[in-house]
Amino acid sequence: MDSRGKKELMYLGLVTLIGLIIIFVLSATLPTRPNPLNDVNLDANKPLNELAKDKCIALCTVNKDSLKDLNSGPCLSDMFKFDVNDYVCDVVNDPKIDVDNLAENQCKEFLSGDKNSFVEVNTNCEFVK
Repeated sequence: MDSRGKKELMYLGLVTLIGLIIIFVLSATLPTRPNPLNDVNLDANKPLNELAKDKCIALCTVNKDSLKDLNSGPCLSDMFKFDVNDYVCDVVNDPKIDVDNLAENQCKEFLSGDKNSFVEVNTNCEFVK
């Protein structure tokens, strides 16, 4: 290899090293957003309805800022993973208004009969039913 090739290889190695250092520094210093779903108590002795309630509140809380309009009563388990057996997670106005009863704001798995139970939280991610 001639001196020009060695020089180019050296520069490439140096640029790669600097890039890796920058990535390491950024990953070590940038704040991470806590995930409330990790804080949900997954106690095996907890009744399923309590687990569904806790996970629905957490799902709403962690995604609240990314959702444009909770007042339309979206079904959170249609948009995000909600892995509680036979339950869906739905946002409703409290007290309920007509928009909450529209089919497009109902959870698809509940309407189809695939899931038979639901948890409702209000637009502040507080438990309703």
